[in-house]
Amino acid sequence: MPSILADTIRLGDLLVMQSKLHQAATLYSSVLEAAGERQTFAIRALTGLGDIARERNELDRAEALLEQAVTLASKIRDKLRLAQAALMLARAVQARRSAGRTMEAWANALALAQACSYTGLVEQAQAYQVRGWLQQGRMDEVIRWQKASPFSHDASPNYQQEVMALTLVRMLMAQGEAGEALRMLEHWHRHARAQGRTGSEIEMLALSALAYAQQGKAEQAVQLLPQALLLASPERYIRVFVDEGAQMVAMLSLVLSGWKGKTGADYVRKLLSVLQAEQPAQDSLSPAKLHWEPPIEPLSSRERKVLRLLSAGLSNAEIAAELVVSINTIRTQARSIYHKLNVKNRHEAVAAAQTWKLL
Repeated sequence: MPSILADTIRLGDLLVMQSKLHQAATLYSSVLEAAGERQTFAIRALTGLGDIARERNELDRAEALLEQAVTLASKIRDKLRLAQAALMLARAVQARRSAGRTMEAWANALALAQACSYTGLVEQAQAYQVRGWLQQGRMDEVIRWQKASPFSHDASPNYQQEVMALTLVRMLMAQGEAGEALRMLEHWHRHARAQGRTGSEIEMLALSALAYAQQGKAEQAVQLLPQALLLASPERYIRVFVDEGAQMVAMLSLVLSGWKGKTGADYVRKLLSVLQAEQPAQDSLSPAKLHWEPPIEPLSSRERKVLRLLSAGLSNAEIAAELVVSINTIRTQARSIYHKLNVKNRHEAVAAAQTWKLL
């Protein structure tokens, strides 16, 4: 019986990689029912079910399942399963965009990953945490992660390192380096497609669409994103799109304008409704403003120089030292840049500037 449960869990994991979430959830549920006192299998099933619920934006259910997995793993002192469940729980909490809870969840997940002495898990936890920092525009922390990470742009595709690779892709895009991001994505996408990992393909196609949009190549962008949507819609993927924030609002709105009345339009509207609920500050803006409308005022030559340094990942203090001015001067100029580009933070400013070729 244990071997059957183990094989069923492994098959469920494989189905998730193939983006067959419904079938995977059915298998995980069967393991959970049959596990009995074999709690290691129950933990793995709960963790799998919890992460599927997170992807489908069923966040209450995801947290409940993952908290149950954490409790069981702690009870039987299974350090590896505890760390894995805590990592997935932190991802679910991060989706709530609650800074305090997210910080606490990642501190716990990282501590547990380090305690189980499995380096790959620590690296994955750090990379997922960095994605939250990118959403918040905390580029100083992101740059420190990148400098400390052993992962290289030119690393050969390896599924175990895919989380780090796609986090680095997001960092490159936040710095306005969409070309390098696309080079990486092409390399990794080819590897994922060859292995039949449709779940990874969905994420990579979505990121590629955003990278082309940053380059001002709307035609390529709106060709790629529908491919991701068509692969994702039957299994009700949500977070893979929603976690990309305001830029995804713009792209989905463009896709929807050409999909009205077509199969899949309701799915796109669902994604947009979730995005808009999570980003109320964007409601008053045109959905495509971040990519296709010009700045409301021209940037001065000094503001362009500050913007280029922001895109390079320098902190305000480093920019001040570079330009031999006070840090308050840089803060004032940054605020002026944000106003003219109609953005909220340096992450959005860099993305907008790349679209409008201001760098």
